[in-house]
Amino acid sequence: MVVIDLPPKSVTSGTISDLKDDVDWAPRWNIAPTQQIPIVRQDNKQPNRTFSLVSWGLIPYWAKDRLIAGKTINAMSETAAEKPAFRDAMSRRRCLIPADAFYDWKKIAAKEKQPYSLGMIH
Repeated sequence: MVVIDLPPKSVTSGTISDLKDDVDWAPRWNIAPTQQIPIVRQDNKQPNRTFSLVSWGLIPYWAKDRLIAGKTINAMSETAAEKPAFRDAMSRRRCLIPADAFYDWKKIAAKEKQPYSLGMIH
C-alpha cells in the first residue's frame, strides 16, 4: 500500500515540463496494486519530464496476461536487475512515484500481520 498525501502543485511545481490538464488526482491514503497513481517520468526522445496517471504494477513485455501487474509490485533491490520480470524495466523504464510513505507488513502470527508505515517526518 502506498500513501500519497501531497497536493498536486507541490509535486509538479518547477520540475515538470509537460503537466497535462486532464490529469486529475487527489491525495489518498490507501493505494493498492492496479489502481491509478501519479508518476513522473522522463520522455525517451526528449529531455522532458511528464506527469501522468498510470496503473500501479508492472507488466513485463513477455507477459501474456495483464493480471500479472498485481503480482509484480515489489522487487528486492539486491536482485531486481537480474530477475526477468524487472530487469528490462529497471534499466530502461524508470519513473518517480511522489509518495509520502508506504507500508510494509511483518508477519507476527500464522494469520496476523503488523503494518509499518515507512515515510518522511514532516
